[in-house]
Amino acid sequence: MIKKNSTKPFLSVFLLFLFMFSACQKTPGVSDEKPKGKRNLQNVYMQGCDLSKMNLGNVDFSGSHLKGVNFQGANLENSKLSRVNLQNANLDGANLEKTDLSYSDFFNANLHNANLEGADITGANFRSTNVTGANFQGVTGMSDVTKTILIEGGATVGS
Repeated sequence: MIKKNSTKPFLSVFLLFLFMFSACQKTPGVSDEKPKGKRNLQNVYMQGCDLSKMNLGNVDFSGSHLKGVNFQGANLENSKLSRVNLQNANLDGANLEKTDLSYSDFFNANLHNANLEGADITGANFRSTNVTGANFQGVTGMSDVTKTILIEGGATVGS
């Protein structure tokens, strides 16, 4: 079930639905697409979808509900995941380089071996998150509390 809060024309919503349905069904060829500018998937509801190993670079997921989504090995470089619910999400080995993760909730998520180099993590919640082997070098918006949580969890952080 996908919920979209938007007043955009029917065609945009229809195309969005087709993309999301394809992504959740792992339609062949979707993961191989080259990003062409920012793709808008703001405020979508995708709880529990399998988006593993997909190329989702340059996608704007702002305000979305992505609880329990499997992003294992996915490319989310230069994407916007601001104010996103990522509780219980699997981002094992995902590429989140230069991604806006501000004010997102990663409670109980798996970021094992994820690359977050250069990401914006302002106000993000990493409590009870598996960050073992994750790369947080060069991130912006890291508070002292977040830095302590990440270091104690086994992440690599810049000085």
